[in-house]
Amino acid sequence: MIKGSIVALVTPMLDNGDIDHDIAFSTPGVDTTKNGVLSFEANPTSGTPTLELKINGTSVYTQTYGNNVQRVVQENFSQNILQTNNTLKVKVTGNGTVAVSDFHVLFKAA
Repeated sequence: MIKGSIVALVTPMLDNGDIDHDIAFSTPGVDTTKNGVLSFEANPTSGTPTLELKINGTSVYTQTYGNNVQRVVQENFSQNILQTNNTLKVKVTGNGTVAVSDFHVLFKAA
């Protein structure tokens, strides 16, 4: 599980000039021949923001939101991108705001 609080991203930039947020997590003993699942809550609150999530530099989810409907998202991905220590990059582009939270990475250990 990725531990952390809600990441609220406003485009085009956060107050510090950054448009993304990095979250570190670990997957000890991961079996890189299997598939994993990334699960999170997305709450777009204005505009039409595009949310992109990358694990270790590989895009695993990209979505442009056109309405303000809170939802839970589950996305399958190949575990071959996972390492013992990983980085989930959360990035928002376009115009609008989206809050994302409650990240979970489900994976199969070797």
